[in-house]
Amino acid sequence: MFEFLKSDGFNYIGSAILGIGIIIIFKPICTSKECVIQKAPPVNEVTKKTYQIAGKCYQFKTSEIKCPDRGIIEPFQSRL
Repeated sequence: MFEFLKSDGFNYIGSAILGIGIIIIFKPICTSKECVIQKAPPVNEVTKKTYQIAGKCYQFKTSEIKCPDRGIIEPFQSRL
């Protein structure tokens, strides 16, 4: 009754099904733009540190400004 389990054809088909199942399990669930959390880092994290960019050091200072009435404000992004 279970002789077909020992055949080469079943081994190939079974391996293919197992491989596809593993790919489906480990595939990232969300890869679109809707999966990005958009938020800025905390102000104290940015202002208290010194950053080295291309061999030069920078310290950032913050100032509060009025948001524009029209247009797009570019947010910071991070992945889920």
